[in-house]
Amino acid sequence: MPDRDNWTAAMVLKWVLVRDLPTVLGMAETYGADIVFVDGTSRPAVPENVDAVMSAYCTDPTPLGGEEGVRRAVLRFHQADAGRNEIYRALRQGKLEARARRNGSGDVEAIVPDQWLLLKFHSWNGHDLAAPINIDQDVLDLPWPIEDYLHGRVPADAQPVVWPDPLLAAEQVMQIWPPDVLKDTSASAEGPPRLIEPADQPVLESARAHPERPEGLSDGDWQTYLSAVKKGYDLDIRGNTTKAARSIARERGHGGHFASERRALHRVRKKISEQRSIEQIER
Repeated sequence: MPDRDNWTAAMVLKWVLVRDLPTVLGMAETYGADIVFVDGTSRPAVPENVDAVMSAYCTDPTPLGGEEGVRRAVLRFHQADAGRNEIYRALRQGKLEARARRNGSGDVEAIVPDQWLLLKFHSWNGHDLAAPINIDQDVLDLPWPIEDYLHGRVPADAQPVVWPDPLLAAEQVMQIWPPDVLKDTSASAEGPPRLIEPADQPVLESARAHPERPEGLSDGDWQTYLSAVKKGYDLDIRGNTTKAARSIARERGHGGHFASERRALHRVRKKISEQRSIEQIER
């Protein structure tokens, strides 16, 4: 059972996104309860799983129309997806340890970091299972119903191995993602957290005001740059130019050959940098 010291995958993701301890600990209260009371009414207790946290975060509590609404929606999705990927990276690197029972029936043990290359969280009815995936990152068809894994009815030595409801050490989580980096005091356990863009945090390129198109750029280079912005890549972060180039190349049908897209992004960034330098001098 999750508690103050041992968190579910969904609790970890909520922490990564909002860094608000009461909100995260409030999630543990629904585990082991048949009903919960909200605003004086009762409802079935269904704990938040990873999918629920992702959905709540991506749902803007103050929806806007037009380009601003699209921008915020894209930003929230990329923030949530990046947070989830950070958790997988920490698990694969052994910085974050997850513990669970093999197929729900073995002894509690640590999931070896290398296994996370072939595992992903699969959400089901308030639970998160570390389930095996295929080469396309899709969860494999399991030989037993999910309920059997959750209730320990699958032999511990059965293959492929599924790890129901892994628990992760809160101490490790807060060492990797310190509590003073991001705070959202307006978040609550019942509602989605609001979007925060603190001044000292990196802001995605899509969240910034789009610069005017510099002179001397081809239409193709500028469209490649706009595609990267639309996807939410912050090109000032090391490695993101290559990631954006790969993604754009895949969309264009040549994912293995992205050098032209990467060169285009470098040319645009150079022109934008030159343009900003000139503007600062003129001021």
